[in-house]
Amino acid sequence: MIVINDSDNSNSHPNPLPTPVPLPEPNPNEPTGSIGNYVWLDSNRDGLQNEPPENGVNGVTVNLLDINGNLLQTTTTNDDNNENPGFYLFENIPDDLSTRYTLEFVAPEGFTFTTQDNDPRQFIDTDSPIDSDVDANTGRVTIGPITRFLPEGIDQLVWDAGLVPVKSGSTGTPGNDKLIGTRRNDHISGGDGNDILAGRGGNDTLSGDGGKDVIKGGAGKDVLDGGTGRDIITGGRGNDTINGGPGKDRLVGGRGNDHITGGGGDDTINGGRGSDKLVGGAGHDDFMFTKGSSFRHGDVDVIEDFEIGADLIKLRGFGAIDPQKWFNRAVASGILSDSDKGVVLSPKTGGTLVIEDVHLDQLSGDDFQLV
Repeated sequence: MIVINDSDNSNSHPNPLPTPVPLPEPNPNEPTGSIGNYVWLDSNRDGLQNEPPENGVNGVTVNLLDINGNLLQTTTTNDDNNENPGFYLFENIPDDLSTRYTLEFVAPEGFTFTTQDNDPRQFIDTDSPIDSDVDANTGRVTIGPITRFLPEGIDQLVWDAGLVPVKSGSTGTPGNDKLIGTRRNDHISGGDGNDILAGRGGNDTLSGDGGKDVIKGGAGKDVLDGGTGRDIITGGRGNDTINGGPGKDRLVGGRGNDHITGGGGDDTINGGRGSDKLVGGAGHDDFMFTKGSSFRHGDVDVIEDFEIGADLIKLRGFGAIDPQKWFNRAVASGILSDSDKGVVLSPKTGGTLVIEDVHLDQLSGDDFQLV
């Protein structure tokens, strides 16, 4: 039997649980049912329940949500009547044959979810009793009416979740790996090969190492390093530190105040929302600013090493205008101006871009592209 300590599990949800919305009193003329079943440790990571009964996991939080995501009930897995671990149950759930519910399983610290719906015998829209039903990224599964097409009193006790451990410091193989973190603080290295790394929640450290990698930080204050190769890195929410490394990389900060460094190679850098610090590094780099996500009111982005004649500032969504004509108008109207820190670009949309250690008389329309 595997037991998750209640005190640890209480912190595994990223935010404090809201007060449950009371379930309506069952109408005696309408059916009710039960939802539940099993959480187990998928030791061989095949997504199937072929482990012994003692692989059931106690102490895992399971939340019952309505279709709008409101919390209705919460429970934790425990022994069943036969003293087998890993079971949970929600009873007397109203069901008007059109109601849909969502189950949310909260992965304990150091665990994530196994592959979803991996039973090869499973038919479309029919739940398999021997695999894991939850989305591996969200821990959720949406279910239809409890008693659909079934006589009153027959319940849906078939909704399962398989857990797999994620070790801090997980390292991939020389091949192409897919490594998914938890909602905690993960340290993941892809190794050689074209890898997919995702941190999910928590303050993660993800390194692609060699190869053409795709790295997603998710929520939290993440440190993301592409290593060698042509990488795509997205910070997501939170104040992230992103380093592309050698190679032609595409780097996107997302929401938050990010620090992004391209490294060697011809990189494309987009800070996204927030006040971002951008460093191109060696190579011919494109600094991308998109209307609607960049230049938001109060945001101050800084390009720390703009190289005239090598780097380019791309403005998307501002209209396909001749760069030199736009530059002349921007200077005349004060949208482009000098400051003691460098050239300042202040579009009418709000927000500011500072191009450090550059004077306005050094720039021209050749340093900009409007698309």
